[in-house]
Amino acid sequence: MIQQQRFGTGLLATPAAIVSETGVMGMFRGFWMSCGREGIFAAGYMGLGPSAGNYIAVNVKPCLSPVRSESPSPAAHSPSPFVGLLFC
Repeated sequence: MIQQQRFGTGLLATPAAIVSETGVMGMFRGFWMSCGREGIFAAGYMGLGPSAGNYIAVNVKPCLSPVRSESPSPAAHSPSPFVGLLFC
């Protein structure tokens, strides 16, 4: 539950109440846990997405669509839609 719901205060009154009750450091409560959560999330989507895309391009994509010689570029065979379906 966020502080505004808990105490029924407004946008500016909530930080003022937190600072008056716990000091300036009260505004940073949970900061390091949030950094850790976001770091794990970013590592997941930045590392897992490309590796899954490469796996699909090499192992799954050839089975799903025939290779066409008239394709304008290699980008036409991009595995990104399949990665989106797998991790959606």
